[in-house]
Amino acid sequence: MEVAGGSTARGVDLQQGTNLVATYQHWNVAPVPSRIGGDFSYFMMTAVHSGKAADVYNWSLRNWGRIVVWDKTNYVRRFTMSRAFA
Repeated sequence: MEVAGGSTARGVDLQQGTNLVATYQHWNVAPVPSRIGGDFSYFMMTAVHSGKAADVYNWSLRNWGRIVVWDKTNYVRRFTMSRAFA
């Protein structure tokens, strides 16, 4: 997964791409802190090259909703992923 074009702007789409070992393809994944509603089963993804967080655009609940990067804030509405155990 990468930030389209390696952009550092807000609202740029995330996409699949060929692994180029570029910093815009690297992510910091950290648990959502408990002080903002996290219980360590949800995670925030932050782009290494820009510090911007993955976000579901306009809080979409629709299939094929856009996933973009946006300024990192402490709101739980930021894109989170749940850990799957197999």
